[in-house]
This record gives sequence, C-alpha cells and structure tokens, in this order.
Amino acid sequence: MIVMVTATGEEHGLLKKLPNSVKEGFKNMSPEAKAEQEKLRKEASKMVKARYVNRQEVNGKLEKSYVQYAGDPIQCWRFLNNYEYDVPLGLVRE
Repeated sequence: MIVMVTATGEEHGLLKKLPNSVKEGFKNMSPEAKAEQEKLRKEASKMVKARYVNRQEVNGKLEKSYVQYAGDPIQCWRFLNNYEYDVPLGLVRE
C-alpha cells in the first residue's frame, strides 16, 4: 500500500486497512446465491479511476471508511479536492 502525500506533507488516498472481525458472510447461502454474491463482490472490488470534486469548499476533503461485504478488510480513505484516485468500484457507487 502506497500512501499519497501532497507537497505540504498531507497524506491522502488509501491510508490504512483494518482487519474485519466479522466472518465471511456467504457461508449460509445456497450455492446459486453464493455464486451471485461472489460475482458482485468481484465487480465491486474492481479498481477504477475517480476524481474527488468538492464544489462547496475549494480545499475540501472527505474522510471515509469503506467495507462492502462481511469479512472484507475495512479501508480508511482520505480524498482531497481535485485529486484523482484508484478506488474500488463499490466505493464509487456508494
């Protein structure tokens, strides 16, 4: 994991990943439903480029935690205005 840093030393992007104490959530599903959820999980974890734009504050930022499915690690993000990031598609949709 590479943390991005501005010229002034402010860290942004994916800051850290924390372990999730919740176990895998698909174990009690039927095989068909489990296969469908695994497909959705794979799609949500696909990395895409996104730019954070805050139209209300010129130097605005967003700090957000993200976890899509039970058992996935918790990702802590910091987005700065007008920077481009590689983020999971599920985070963009959220």
